[in-house]
Amino acid sequence: MGKLADALHVLCPEPVADLPDYTALNTRSMILVGPSQVSWEEALKAIIKPYRTLRRHLGAEHNHSRTGAPVGRDFDLMEGYRSEPPEPEKGTLTEGSAFGLPHNYQFSSGSHRKLNVEVALGRGDDDETGGYSSGRRASPLMFKVVRTSIPKRPFVPVVAWLPARFISGEHHLVLNCEVAENVWKQRQLLPGGEPAEHHGAIPIFLSDRTETMTVYAGRDRRKGTVKFTGLRKRGWRAVPWP
Repeated sequence: MGKLADALHVLCPEPVADLPDYTALNTRSMILVGPSQVSWEEALKAIIKPYRTLRRHLGAEHNHSRTGAPVGRDFDLMEGYRSEPPEPEKGTLTEGSAFGLPHNYQFSSGSHRKLNVEVALGRGDDDETGGYSSGRRASPLMFKVVRTSIPKRPFVPVVAWLPARFISGEHHLVLNCEVAENVWKQRQLLPGGEPAEHHGAIPIFLSDRTETMTVYAGRDRRKGTVKFTGLRKRGWRAVPWP
């Protein structure tokens, strides 16, 4: 841990004091190191298993309608948008969108089966197909497995969070909906450049506590709860920074 902290300070002796415009080490960055593992596969699983669990708590399991598995609040939001899109510039972002855009959803039945949230450059007329130039927003999370000299368990999982401005002033967040095969309509979710800061469920993923999350079950969307334990609560340690 100490050597990693020293290396970070050599690499970036004067980190940016506020959210940068683009992904970079800054004073709000967080680097977590998990328990060492016997193989790189096990180290990767130590990252991916809780990550996938959280994403499923927000979204839905495959074949959830057949198995009766509950769906999360992102799924519930996007399903509502299928029948009633938000008013222009008055929408709500999915929490999962903080992990990177586009954030895609696909439903197995009914109309408007495909939706996504993405970042777009420039403005276009509301609901006009092709009114925006599509773009992406990279995830501020980086996953890495590092091989060390630790006896018997040399493989260490590392997660780095490098927060930055979510979008800049000339960019917009849009909801895309496929109304017919390969025919899409768009709606601007929020005013241009908003939100400058959006971390969604990332703090839950990295946290030192167990979070209670709302889920919905059955056709009548009965409310229930599931629990998610953050990485630091699982024994991951934060590298001293900055």
